[in-house]
Amino acid sequence: MTSKEEVRILRIELTDIPWLSLNQRMHFRERSAKTSKIRAEACKAAKATPFFPFGRVRVRVIFHAPDKRRRDFVSGNWLPTIKACLDGLTDAKVWPDDNDRVITEMCLVTGAVSPKKARLVIQVIEDSV
Repeated sequence: MTSKEEVRILRIELTDIPWLSLNQRMHFRERSAKTSKIRAEACKAAKATPFFPFGRVRVRVIFHAPDKRRRDFVSGNWLPTIKACLDGLTDAKVWPDDNDRVITEMCLVTGAVSPKKARLVIQVIEDSV
C-alpha cells in the first residue's frame, strides 16, 4: 500500500447473536451450538459487505450495551464471542487466517449505549506496515 492510498476498513455489525462469556459454565453441546451461530452470523455479515481480502490487519471490536448497567467487556470476558466472530470472518475469506501474523493488533472498546439491543461492531482495518 502506498502512502497516497486510503486505508481500507471493513465494518460489520452484529445484533442477533447469542453472547458467550468466560464466566459461563454450560454443556459443550450448548456452547458449540451458540459458537456455530455466532460464527455463521459473522460470516453472513461479512459476505453481505463488499470487500477485497485483507493481508495484515488490525481489529477493533466495539461493544454497544443495551443499557447503562456495568459490564466487564474490556476485561476480556467476552472473548469466546469475539473468537467465534473472527472465525466467521475467516470463513468469509476476509483474511487468510486469524493468527498473529495476519491480525497484528486487536482492541476492545466499550461504545455508546444501543437502546434495546446489544450490538457488536467489528472493524477490520488494513495494516499499512
